Amino acid sequence: MLINSIVLSAGKGTRMKSDKPKVIQKILGSEMINLVLQSLNKAKITNNYIVVGYKKEEVMTSIKECYNVIEVFQDEQLGTGHAIKIAKEQMEFLEGITIITCGDTPLVTSETFENLINHHQKTKADLTVLTAIVDNPTGYGRIVRNEKNDVLSIV
Repeated sequence: MLINSIVLSAGKGTRMKSDKPKVIQKILGSEMINLVLQSLNKAKITNNYIVVGYKKEEVMTSIKECYNVIEVFQDEQLGTGHAIKIAKEQMEFLEGITIITCGDTPLVTSETFENLINHHQKTKADLTVLTAIVDNPTGYGRIVRNEKNDVLSIV
């Protein structure tokens, strides 16, 4: 089965107080985006659509050549939904599963991606959302669920 990813990497990362795009900040000597791509690669993702905007040249130059990436340019950073819409337009004829992840999540492992894919296939779901429960959710989005624990919305 063909498995693709959309890697959201267009933002400035203003909270990092740096002129560098957030996804090319280094952790343990490697840019965050390369750590994300490494995990996706190990999880056997076929194509990685990298949505870039702010300083796109710096982001694309920092990506190691060993990853199969397709650049998607988001001229104006109009949010996550807009970024996905632009990527989807380039993926129009692709089949299979598409994972949407962020280029600044270097701690998501290949095993997590593999488990997500396996769960999605096993349950034959239309959409699978990976969530977490954290002690202090301040600054994070919220998952709104119903009494059956189904996801109703993302706020």
